[in-house]
Amino acid sequence: MLRKKISLALAAIMALSVLTACKTIDEPVDNIPELDTAISETVSETTAEISETEETTTTTVTETETETETESETEETSETEESSESSEEKEELPWSETNMTGVMYIAEGCYAREQAIEGATPITKLKKGDEIEYTALTDTGYYKLKDGGYVHSDYLSDKFVEPDEEEETEVVESEEDTETETEETAAETEEWENDEGDSNDYIDDSNDYTETEATTKAAVTTTSKAVTTTASETTAAAEESSPVNDSNSSYDFSDRYGYKQLDSDEQTLYGNIVAAADNLTKTVSIPDSVSYNDALKVFQIVFNEEPRLFWLDGSVSILGKSMTIFFKVDSMTEIESMQAEIDAAAASVMRKVNAASSTFEKLEIMYNHIVLRAEFSLDPSGYNATIYNGLAGSGALQCAGYAKTMQYFCDLAGIQSTVIVGSDETNASHAWNAIYCDDGWYNLDATWGDPINDYDSSYIRYTYFLVPDKWIHNISHYNVNQFMKSDGTWIKCFDAPTCSKTASNYFSKKGIYCSTEEEADAAIKKAIDRAAKDKKNVVEIRVSSDELFNKLTESSAVISYKKYAQSVNSSVSSVRRHTSDTYKNMGIIYYDLVY
Repeated sequence: MLRKKISLALAAIMALSVLTACKTIDEPVDNIPELDTAISETVSETTAEISETEETTTTTVTETETETETESETEETSETEESSESSEEKEELPWSETNMTGVMYIAEGCYAREQAIEGATPITKLKKGDEIEYTALTDTGYYKLKDGGYVHSDYLSDKFVEPDEEEETEVVESEEDTETETEETAAETEEWENDEGDSNDYIDDSNDYTETEATTKAAVTTTSKAVTTTASETTAAAEESSPVNDSNSSYDFSDRYGYKQLDSDEQTLYGNIVAAADNLTKTVSIPDSVSYNDALKVFQIVFNEEPRLFWLDGSVSILGKSMTIFFKVDSMTEIESMQAEIDAAAASVMRKVNAASSTFEKLEIMYNHIVLRAEFSLDPSGYNATIYNGLAGSGALQCAGYAKTMQYFCDLAGIQSTVIVGSDETNASHAWNAIYCDDGWYNLDATWGDPINDYDSSYIRYTYFLVPDKWIHNISHYNVNQFMKSDGTWIKCFDAPTCSKTASNYFSKKGIYCSTEEEADAAIKKAIDRAAKDKKNVVEIRVSSDELFNKLTESSAVISYKKYAQSVNSSVSSVRRHTSDTYKNMGIIYYDLVY
């Protein structure tokens, strides 16, 4: 971004001259907020130990843990804000102001910002034609508004400007998981039951424990801005400079699953966006035949399908046949430094991946690394929807970060993969992968393999590790490969790969898919042996029918497996069963050992 201060002398001249409406896109676009668009999802789990002495006590599901975390986050935020405010009070403003008063008009839609510097926090949205009163002019080219905030002179005129009725403003939900305006919490509720017997023995089924796998959705607004840079200028810029990141440049994006489903003009736009991002060029020309919605679609696909472009922001601005894209960082040196961190982190994982003998084993290594390293976070700042946090940064990720990191590993390993977007049943945004493994395409959801609970940090869930569509589509994962516009309508990215195979499913590959009660009972006890020996919590197998699922999760089975677990490790205090309809649909039996 252009960082140039305007002298006081120039400021005075500007105050007396007629300000024009539009500036080329080469100048910082101060009217576009840095909008981190969101398709986000969280898996929020609470747990409660139910001991033998709690035979008749009703366990109440609480949100205490979540509330505590929220309060803690609020306190930390408050402390940070207070510290920031204190620091700002001590520091001298980085600009000078010349007092003057007058009236001007907004020449194009923009935001009044908190400070008179580029990238400052937007505080008030202003529309084309709005009248503003100013009280000062800064040496950075901003007018100080009487009502508060600063607006750059590039977006002002001393004459009234008629609003442009053809200007389009749209809500785009890109895969960057950032909280902005609204949150919807949707949940798959899973019943947990203790092991103390039924009403005629020890179990009190009123002691069910509920676990919520929650997702959060944020609405994000994308604004429009006129741009004048042509396609030829963008191409010339791409030819004159080398790519910002060539560590994965050998990967040909024309091989992308989604790219192949675009028409030729949409493919041209896709390539133009990639080239612009590689060269930190903010403007992209849209081919005449590509509609507004299709341009949004293409940007969405690029944002999802090209995980190496970790500096590409989720914001996009479209007016007419011009698109403006934005970047998290605009320094090639800084990007190259961050890429070096990514390369170093990926190399250690890829050594293990390359040594694996099968695609399944390679994917398991990638998946385990992501789940064990990552920590689910709704923090709206930073790189939590990118491979930087997935591999080298803080590890704080939202669903897009999980899916993109998985895809990046697949790119390095030569495994065909694509990022799929969608939602849960309440339209809360989500993202996962479709991956080709041996005999066909499978769904893989790393986010929901990383549950938030009270288990140790080594807990990994394989519920959604290489599963067919019929297990999850319109059951736990909805609106497959679509994103929602501000008017509530959905735009389809492309036809997701059909996932119909089960041979490479985790439970089949691990030999814990059972078709008889004898096989299943033996498999559960073998899993208890492993878990109890190492004081691990999770015991899991898959069965072939509802009948087996019901048989192996009934009250008598719970009591039997508790006694068996205690014979292996006397510190086992209880055994909890999961009775979720989702697990039943998938034939997955989960028991948790509590110590």
